Amino acid sequence: MWLEALALMLVGVGGRVTNLVHYILASLILQNDDTGSTVNEGLCLMTVFWMIFVRLDAVKSVRCFVLKADAFATPRAWPVYFLGVDVGVMVFTAGITKWTGPFWFNGIGFFQTSSLPWIKPDRVSSVLDVKWLMYAMNYVALIFETAFIPLFLFRKTRPISLVLLVAFFG
Repeated sequence: MWLEALALMLVGVGGRVTNLVHYILASLILQNDDTGSTVNEGLCLMTVFWMIFVRLDAVKSVRCFVLKADAFATPRAWPVYFLGVDVGVMVFTAGITKWTGPFWFNGIGFFQTSSLPWIKPDRVSSVLDVKWLMYAMNYVALIFETAFIPLFLFRKTRPISLVLLVAFFG
């Protein structure tokens, strides 16, 4: 489904309708299970939704090159900005929730989360034994999650927030 939508966008067929159908199909597929949605599914749906407004097909498609349209035009930036705000609000609310939780507030939330067997790879077991590192990572996570959206909202600090986002989730 994603490859077909990408192919249609690159060829320049369908325009915003292709992106809207892509969003509807992604919503139906990703939210049609009994287990509930995951963070990754939510991020995917946010991205697909804001792609409706980016309109890459209008500036970077094969049709634009064939018709000698402005091939060097840039897509609109405001949908990407609002995607960043959506992600920022999600990260910020996670940080605020963690500050109010006793595990995270007392410095052991990162250790407890990393100790879950379905998260922890065997190769990082020794890192979990370094107590000061676990406390440091705990508070770095709290500070990052609550600082991301204020940093992202201002143009001068936006690159810092994006570097933090890639470093934290990358």
